[in-house]
Amino acid sequence: MAASKERNSAAANGPQRELVLTRVFDAPREVVFRAWTDPERLAQWWGPRGFTNPRCEWDARPGGAIRVDMKGPDGAVYPMGGVCHEIVEPERIVFTTTALHNGEGVPSLETRTRSRSKSRTA
Repeated sequence: MAASKERNSAAANGPQRELVLTRVFDAPREVVFRAWTDPERLAQWWGPRGFTNPRCEWDARPGGAIRVDMKGPDGAVYPMGGVCHEIVEPERIVFTTTALHNGEGVPSLETRTRSRSKSRTA
């Protein structure tokens, strides 16, 4: 049985690590959810400081494609792809992104993100 292209990638075969970050936003969770799922809003904040996102396509539904081209201050473009796996408005988003593709389109970086929103307590 042939292995999939994804399983053959360096990203899939590399070390598996987990990083947990917690952020608290002074905003209703519906607003934060839209900042993640609306491509126009996402393009305003995605990526490192000083970068822009001239292409930001984010199909926020299970199986939906992600495509973001980050443009650095030096003019270099860094394309990123991915897929949405789970969307539960306004509570949870699960997606995978890939970047740093080689000449054959195989990524050397793959990241799975799970965001979870909790209601503020009074």
